[in-house]
Amino acid sequence: MLKLVWSDVPQDYRDKPVFTDHLGAYARFFPEEQHHPCDKGTGLTNRVEGLNTKWRQRQSGLVRRSCGPHRRIEEDLFERFLLLLEGHNRECAQRWSRQQNQPSLATQLNP
Repeated sequence: MLKLVWSDVPQDYRDKPVFTDHLGAYARFFPEEQHHPCDKGTGLTNRVEGLNTKWRQRQSGLVRRSCGPHRRIEEDLFERFLLLLEGHNRECAQRWSRQQNQPSLATQLNP
């Protein structure tokens, strides 16, 4: 499954450092120089964990009482995932813009 998901990662990101928990599958999949296992609570995986939490919460509406799968479930999941990513990227761009527009402390002290 990891191999399938990794094939969808854009080429520009494939050589970046990868921070994971200590699951052995990650160590077998990623090259040693790229893979950085880290302990819980270090904060190195908190961004992706935050996205995972948002993703799980937003998919709760797809739970059905019947056993039959929805005919458009894959399309619906894909649309929801794109909306999540677009929202995340928009929030990051707004945060970056605010940081760039704030005067530095040195400028504030010496106008």
